[in-house]
Amino acid sequence: MKKFATLEFPDFPRADLRAHLLSCEGNIPASAVDEIVDIACHAAASARTSMLEVLDRASNPMISMTAFGLAASLALHDAERMREGLKAAAQREGVTFFEGQLEKAHG
Repeated sequence: MKKFATLEFPDFPRADLRAHLLSCEGNIPASAVDEIVDIACHAAASARTSMLEVLDRASNPMISMTAFGLAASLALHDAERMREGLKAAAQREGVTFFEGQLEKAHG
């Protein structure tokens, strides 16, 4: 079986993300949009690669695949807690906290 970390994924929809951020009622400075998109895509790709590399260390594919479900659940839970904390911190500091839902699959 192919190693999970070697799986290819489509590129993130950077142009769509940039366009969406630029359309947000002036809350996000145009000068920051490219940096925001680049950092967000890099963080997402790094998290994905890290998780897949760790899963590749399992003794067999069944363990990797079963562990993935648990790992995804744990990571999603942590991400939600971080999102809530950062949103509260942004509100206290009076800065914009942007939330978005990617509506079309990347690729």
